[in-house]
Amino acid sequence: MRGPQCLDDRLRIGDERWVKAQHLNEVRKIERPSSTGTNPQWFDVDLGEQVVVAYRNDQPVYATLTSSGHEPNHTPRGNYPIWGKVTAITMKSQEYDDVQYYVNRVPWVMFFQAHNALHGAYWHDRFGATKSHGCANLAPKDAHYLFDWLEPALPVGWTSIRNWDLTQAPVAHVHDTHKAKDIFQERNIGPPDKNDEADRLDKAIARREAKEREDAAAAAALQLTAAPSVTMPGQVAATPVAPLQPAAAPPANLAVKAVPIAPLSAGPH
Repeated sequence: MRGPQCLDDRLRIGDERWVKAQHLNEVRKIERPSSTGTNPQWFDVDLGEQVVVAYRNDQPVYATLTSSGHEPNHTPRGNYPIWGKVTAITMKSQEYDDVQYYVNRVPWVMFFQAHNALHGAYWHDRFGATKSHGCANLAPKDAHYLFDWLEPALPVGWTSIRNWDLTQAPVAHVHDTHKAKDIFQERNIGPPDKNDEADRLDKAIARREAKEREDAAAAAALQLTAAPSVTMPGQVAATPVAPLQPAAAPPANLAVKAVPIAPLSAGPH
């Protein structure tokens, strides 16, 4: 954006008031992509700006900041039907994750791709910057609002619901406006897939084994290149000194004779 509202890398926010663009998260209204299906509800998740906008058809109804996945666990780009929602659930690392975590009672969860979800996060407040293990974190009040807005509503007494027909489900349009290739279908849709999970585990094992080999090779190279002790001209190489030994005790049969000592005489005054 360039013009009267923008000066170099600054944006105008009022009369003679400017702020650096890098300090803002910009919400952009977009035309509905055809890949978001026919359900009137859908989400625009912009990983570049770290914002989520809820739409009904072409009309935005709610916008807020998010914290998406931080590398190496980035949030996958693509169009993902919301396959389920649950009021609260425990989230923990998978066997293929290199960083272990366990978070109890994550609130207002809307799953869109395998284990990844839009959900509330009560353990941090860094919304507007990447931080998560792949999910799109939201402030708890924002997540609660979107959870209640998103259909189908939970029947009285229910704590979760699953969309069985994903062709009719609301879609999360996950893209990155800061990249040349804004969007592509990076992962499969729907709940966790056994084959996909097994493939991710195989890749994790291969990655960890490669790291172990790399670390072992680096340690061996460091050992080989360790500098030997060198004596410079004019210097004498240090010679190790043997530790002192305690004096031997006299033989038990050795006789010792006492000799009287004459008294000392006083000197002149």
